Amino acid sequence: MAEIVVSAFVEETVSRAVSFVLGKHEKKESESHSLERLEKALSELQFSLERTANLTITDISLLQRRKVLKLAYINGADLLDKHRRQALQKDQDIRQGVKRKQWCKENGPIRPYYDFGD
Repeated sequence: MAEIVVSAFVEETVSRAVSFVLGKHEKKESESHSLERLEKALSELQFSLERTANLTITDISLLQRRKVLKLAYINGADLLDKHRRQALQKDQDIRQGVKRKQWCKENGPIRPYYDFGD
């Protein structure tokens, strides 16, 4: 009985995670909402991986599904990290642009250091 419940849970979680990671969305969503969904899917995957780690599973198909779950978790975590790094880089670029504009307002336009005698 426990194996059937675990199997159904694993199948549903894998289905959701894989469809999200592969980008098979039926409707466009904002990036922040998509990232929240990815975080939720990763949380569910992590829970199921931790839960199945404590169970004695002898059915090969369940072990294969657990392997697929683990791979989906790794790919999803990598994707989330990539988007977080990109967002951080974007914020840093915006801050640098603001600092440059403020510096130019305070100090005037940047002039070349060397005069090449044009």
